[in-house]
Amino acid sequence: MIRYIIALGLIGFVALVAFFSVRSLIHKESRNAGTLNISSKQAMYSQRIALYTNLSNQSDQLRQQEAYETIIKELSDSMKIAHYTLINGSEKLPVIRTDAIDAVYYEAPHNLNKKIQIFLEKVDIFINSEDSLSRQYAAIMINKMAVEPLLLSLEKMHDEYQVESTRINTRLENHVILAILVILGLIILEGIFIFYPLALLRQKHEKDLIRQNDRLVSLNHDLEQFIYAASHDLKTPIRGLNTLIQFMEDDFSDELSEKAKEYMDLIKKRVGLSYALIDGLMRYGAISRERSIQTYYDLNAFIKRLIDETQEKYDLTILTKGVLPVLKTNPIWINEIFANLIENAIKHNNKRNCEIVITYKDTPELHHFCVKDNGIGVEKKYHDRIFKLFQTIENKEESPTAGIGLAIVKKIIMELGGTVWIDSEKDEHFTVYFTIPKEDMNIDL
Repeated sequence: MIRYIIALGLIGFVALVAFFSVRSLIHKESRNAGTLNISSKQAMYSQRIALYTNLSNQSDQLRQQEAYETIIKELSDSMKIAHYTLINGSEKLPVIRTDAIDAVYYEAPHNLNKKIQIFLEKVDIFINSEDSLSRQYAAIMINKMAVEPLLLSLEKMHDEYQVESTRINTRLENHVILAILVILGLIILEGIFIFYPLALLRQKHEKDLIRQNDRLVSLNHDLEQFIYAASHDLKTPIRGLNTLIQFMEDDFSDELSEKAKEYMDLIKKRVGLSYALIDGLMRYGAISRERSIQTYYDLNAFIKRLIDETQEKYDLTILTKGVLPVLKTNPIWINEIFANLIENAIKHNNKRNCEIVITYKDTPELHHFCVKDNGIGVEKKYHDRIFKLFQTIENKEESPTAGIGLAIVKKIIMELGGTVWIDSEKDEHFTVYFTIPKEDMNIDL
């Protein structure tokens, strides 16, 4: 236990170091990005100042000249603030200083600080001077500096910030990688010296496992109750939405465009699919609650009634092979199994004549059932998805099904202690096999 606590403490400490390193990296990256952004804007400010200076000189309208000068003044102020921030820093953007950056600002050949001051002085003269010659000379200097000497120095300054930013980030990334490697090493050591010995003591904790299993059963029951309650409550707004859509179609049908009608149809499909999903979820959650229901059930009479009801709605052929047994079981479950399998066979059938064959085979310990149809089938690579909740092979927009019928079938069969599997070939057949243990279920009359 002490070793376990020490190992966890070490991992926690290194993880904490890694966390602060990552946070520092993000902060540094943000700061560097802000600095790079401001430094790149400096060149943009100088070029735009030169552009609007030329436009002002070329304009003959006083109002237009004043508008250009207002823009120049705003750009000049922004450039001053950016220059001050880069040199002195701010509350949100600490200054980045290196020998190379200082050399660009204060030493030949760039001496960027002096160039920017001269450039901004010329801009002030151009904006504020009433002497036309002074303004003309200031405009010439603004354009001359913006074209080459100032622009080159600004680009050099941006490059130096980029170099320093890359160097800082690389160092921090190395720290993070080192911390991660140390964590992985500690985890490996913990597995060797702590978890492996604990695994050998697994048998001593059987009582805890049993207690946990009972707790999981209770939680599962609570979850099923929650699913039922939540699904029941969700049906009301869905039903109300469907009614509202119907009212809108009845009242505004003549005013809706064809595109709007398409959208309304799409909404109705989505509402229908949502309702089907909620209804399927309620049925899925209700399975375990119905375990206590037991009665004698003649499958021959049930299947005959199901065939008659189905053939009244659809043009299909349903055959049975073998005499079906009489079971003592939950009739709701048996109805869900066969109804979902037949419904699934009908939905996924593209043949002119839909054929469904129900086969039964009796063995000493198990009831063997087989439901086969001549539908579109499923490729083998999708077989493992068939019984998963809300899983469909087809696009739900093209075949809007809830994808819950076969999941219900599997859950019921598992509750009965049986097994279920499929055999299918694309465009040929889809066959579902399942077994149900007898265990006092078969009643000889």
